[in-house]
Amino acid sequence: MLKIVVCDTIHSVNSMNTIKKYFKFEELNTNFKTEIVGGILTFLSMCYILFVNPLILSSVAPSKEMVFTGTALACGFGCIIMGLFGKTLLAIGPGMGLNTLFSATIGVVYGFNFSEILAITFISGIIYFILSITGFRTKIASAIPSGLKMPISIGIGLFIAMVGLKESGLVISDPNTIVALGNLKDIKTIITLFGILLLLILTVLKVNKAIIYTLLGSILLSIILTLCKLDTGIKFNGFISLPSNIDITLFINGFKTLNIERGLKIFSAIFSILFLGIFNVQGTINACENDLRLDSKSKLRRVFLADSIAFMSSSIFCTSPTTTFAETITGVEYGAKSGLASIICGLLFFVSLFFSPLLGVITPQITAPILIFIGISMFKELKTIDYCDISILISSFFIIVMMPLTYSIINGMAFGIIIYTLLKTVTYRKNEDIKYTDIIPPFLWFLTLLFILYFVITII
Repeated sequence: MLKIVVCDTIHSVNSMNTIKKYFKFEELNTNFKTEIVGGILTFLSMCYILFVNPLILSSVAPSKEMVFTGTALACGFGCIIMGLFGKTLLAIGPGMGLNTLFSATIGVVYGFNFSEILAITFISGIIYFILSITGFRTKIASAIPSGLKMPISIGIGLFIAMVGLKESGLVISDPNTIVALGNLKDIKTIITLFGILLLLILTVLKVNKAIIYTLLGSILLSIILTLCKLDTGIKFNGFISLPSNIDITLFINGFKTLNIERGLKIFSAIFSILFLGIFNVQGTINACENDLRLDSKSKLRRVFLADSIAFMSSSIFCTSPTTTFAETITGVEYGAKSGLASIICGLLFFVSLFFSPLLGVITPQITAPILIFIGISMFKELKTIDYCDISILISSFFIIVMMPLTYSIINGMAFGIIIYTLLKTVTYRKNEDIKYTDIIPPFLWFLTLLFILYFVITII
């Protein structure tokens, strides 16, 4: 008996060491506890997509229940693929913005049905995979000027904070002033304010695990207020529910009805999905590049390959295209870095298939303080902007401002890069030491023209 116990112990230790070595714990200066908690936090910060995505796709999808199942499967599969193959913490799920493009533009405006949109998404995924496996995708990443990478991170931080402010009710739409202060008497807004104050105080006091304590405190307050018959947004309908079925043949059926007569619309739809998918990923990578050490081309290629596989699989799972979630930064801020955190996040999405009623307890008001705090944390990168370079300064302004105001990461990147290329071109002076291609490499011009084409197609 003692021999069996000793053998089991040795086997467990060897397994743990294998995992550490595979995910390079020593190189990343991390450990099991940090990675597991980081994966849980990332899941909690993005699990709202399970409920938001079915609502957005309801105008074209056969049922919300099917989209819920597909969303959970796409998130789970994408996160695990990224963790195992990409070996880094980049959470995957149907992207906000991509789901609106999927349903409102390609579905309602272009007139494609759900099966056809899934087929179009699959074609975009194949192209994305080819770009990734050939290394072309990595060149797109390296074409972005180093001086604009931090502004992109700051813009994403403000975008995430804006999502939190909007979802919490602290900021609302107003026809006269565009945005306005929300109703501070609303119990949901009060829960958010409580979470923000608690998180800020704990952070200033340098309390470890401030984010976890804030989540638990906000959940506890919400439950207490719900028991007091107040509307906190919590919906509790039991503990366990069986997932709805999905039809994995839907995207195949979509190919049967696509025809040459709608060729321009099909091309426009493929380009829009592909373009938005690629650059949504790029924004998140730029924001996490230093913390996750995504500075090698080989590692970036693995990340892009994993992302492209997840992108294609979204069609099979009957949901909108996946992308890396900016909420990944929640786990990164905690200290998680490796693919193990992504796997933990993915496994929790699989578990959520059966415990969806319990996820109704995690309301936007509970996660909003974390999103707002991420924006605050990333705002410190303002000090890294090169204010002496007027081209960088102006481009940075448009990146940082346009992301939250247009509610789109890609719009901010597009404005910034187009303006940067234009300004560098008109201010270039011939110099023997500095060549034009050193300032604006050919691939940056290609990137700029793609962004211009993106806007042209959007207008058309």
